[in-house]
Amino acid sequence: MMIDKENKIKSNILLKVSCGLLLLCLIPPLFIADNAYSNEPNEFIPEVEKIKKYISISFKEVQKELEEMKPQERINYSLLLASVQFFQFQNTNLAKKYCDYALGTADKHNLTKGEIFYFSASLSNAEEDLPTAIDYINRAIICFKTEQNFQFLTDSLSFLGNTAYRYGDFDQSIKAYRELLALSRESENEQLEAQTIFDLGEIYSRFGKQSMVKKTIPKAIEIFTKNENEKGLADCFKLLGNVCKYEKDYAKAKEYYKVALEHYKNTNDSHGQGNCNFNLGLVFKELKEYPRAIDFFNKAIFYYTNSGSTGGVGIAQMEFGRVYYLQGDYLQAESALKQAEYLLSKSNSKFRLAQTEVFLGDLKLSQNDEKEAILYYKRSIQNYKSLKLNGDVQKVMKKLKDLKVRKNKN
Repeated sequence: MMIDKENKIKSNILLKVSCGLLLLCLIPPLFIADNAYSNEPNEFIPEVEKIKKYISISFKEVQKELEEMKPQERINYSLLLASVQFFQFQNTNLAKKYCDYALGTADKHNLTKGEIFYFSASLSNAEEDLPTAIDYINRAIICFKTEQNFQFLTDSLSFLGNTAYRYGDFDQSIKAYRELLALSRESENEQLEAQTIFDLGEIYSRFGKQSMVKKTIPKAIEIFTKNENEKGLADCFKLLGNVCKYEKDYAKAKEYYKVALEHYKNTNDSHGQGNCNFNLGLVFKELKEYPRAIDFFNKAIFYYTNSGSTGGVGIAQMEFGRVYYLQGDYLQAESALKQAEYLLSKSNSKFRLAQTEVFLGDLKLSQNDEKEAILYYKRSIQNYKSLKLNGDVQKVMKKLKDLKVRKNKN
């Protein structure tokens, strides 16, 4: 689900300028933010001919013309051009230049910077630079709190919760979602409340707090059922499947995953279908039915690829490697784990990358390559430490200690 939200964020950037029909012409409708606004009291209406001109000339030439405008108009045009470059032309570097220019203008004239920080965070997120995205979105949150801008604040907290989760900073993710949950209840926004309950449930499940999941998720299911939100229901049933998997009630886990899968199919959610197949693969791995596990991981990769989820493909490859390792097929295991390492590094999924490095260490140890095993274990420890996951650090430290004992015996 978290990676699924990542894709939603990339396609629903919050651009706070009123672009009228201009963006309908220049940017695919999917990418137009739901929260376009007007700068009170004077509505910003961009000139189409100007935008066409600015797209065709260099950044320096555009900058010269922008300098002739009033500061707020300069910022509005800069963000609009950043949006066009990002969405229409996939030119992230040029989009960043326009964001940086807008930020410099806002700093110089003491104007609001929340929307600029949000858009900058979205650009960093698109490039999988999650630490920078987290930094920008935290700055945006401070701005929106100061301005008491509820809509932008809730969007930003959701963005932070998702991005911090994917990066592996679970404490920051939990903090963001708890604040968002309080805001949703304060504003009596049931849909937001249900979604946030689910997001917190995923983190609780990751930490083994299954009782918290079982206690809170029924409320989310009640709201999603009331509002006929199939996507929300699919997510919740998938999470209940995760709870049953953790508790080793594999029969019930399979039932929940199959129910979730049907809901995902009804909404044409490729990522959700990938996630269900991935989890079914994990169930059959635990049951030691390895051929069936491999079949489901293959299906997961197919759907993750369709949804454009690099991280999803990465974690599926990681589990592929683990299954091959358990079967004793070390050559296939290393190939899959190396692919996982590359993809998870690319998507900056530090927590999953650390897991993969542990698995590679185990693999090398099984091949009696102690030197390589130590290197992978140490890399894993560094990643876990950077995420302040001390429990995981201690587990890998024990592997190193056991390895040292083994070497001394030999």
